[in-house]
Amino acid sequence: MSKNEVNKLLTYHNVGYEVEKQSDRAARVVVKYTALIKDNERILSAGVPYAPAVQAITAAKEALIDPKKIDVATSVSLSVAAVEAYLRGWLDAKGQKAPTLGEAIKTLRKLASCPLHIIAALEQFYIYRNRTENVGHGAPKFAEITREDALLCNEMAVSFINYFHRKERLSGN
Repeated sequence: MSKNEVNKLLTYHNVGYEVEKQSDRAARVVVKYTALIKDNERILSAGVPYAPAVQAITAAKEALIDPKKIDVATSVSLSVAAVEAYLRGWLDAKGQKAPTLGEAIKTLRKLASCPLHIIAALEQFYIYRNRTENVGHGAPKFAEITREDALLCNEMAVSFINYFHRKERLSGN
C-alpha cells in the first residue's frame, strides 16, 4: 500500500495516526494529537454531566499538543483527575460519598456495580498515577514517562468515563 492509501485508511477509521515518508524504503507512523483531541471532545460532549471531568480530560490532551510545551506529568495527573471527578459525581448521584478516587474504587467494589476486572483496571490506573514520580505526588526526580504513556492514560480516562456514563444511561438511574 502507498503512504496515501494507508493515511486514507487511518483517517477513515479515525485512528489518530499518520504515515510520514522517511525515504524510498522506510516510513514512520506518527500520532496526530489534534485529531485525537477532537475525537475525545466528540465523545465527551455526549452528555457527560460533570463539567470538571470534561475540563480535566480536555486539559490533559492539551498538555500534549504543543511540541514545545509538552507536559506529560500534568497530562497523566489530569487524566486521573477527570476519572475521579466523574466517579465522585456518579457515586454522589447514587447517595454514596467518595472523597478520593481510592475511596470511589472501594465503594464500587462494595456496590458490585461493575465487573471486578474493570474495577481492578481502574485501581491499577490510579496506582500508576500515585506511584509515578511527580505525577501523583512530588518527588526529588522526574519520572521517565513519554507522550505515548500520557496519551494512553488519557484514552483510558475517556474510556472509563464513557463506560460509567453509558452504564448510567442504560440503567436509567
